[in-house]
Amino acid sequence: MLASRGYGNYYIQYTLERIGLPEDLVEMATKKATEILGEEDRIKAVMRKKINLDKERLIRHLSYRGFNMETILRVMKEEI
Repeated sequence: MLASRGYGNYYIQYTLERIGLPEDLVEMATKKATEILGEEDRIKAVMRKKINLDKERLIRHLSYRGFNMETILRVMKEEI
């Protein structure tokens, strides 16, 4: 599951759409991923793994993994 591997909802949604899943299934899968492991928790887990990255590189890394910039900045503000 992409969520458990530290990917954000945007990445999950993009990946599922790319393989051709119908929009309703993509939405359901993204919603279920968030219920099981919230985006904030996933961001925190990635931050713990990437502790050696400076702030700018960490933000780019999280953004690349499909996390919303607003959520990234909010979690970083809380954690740092």
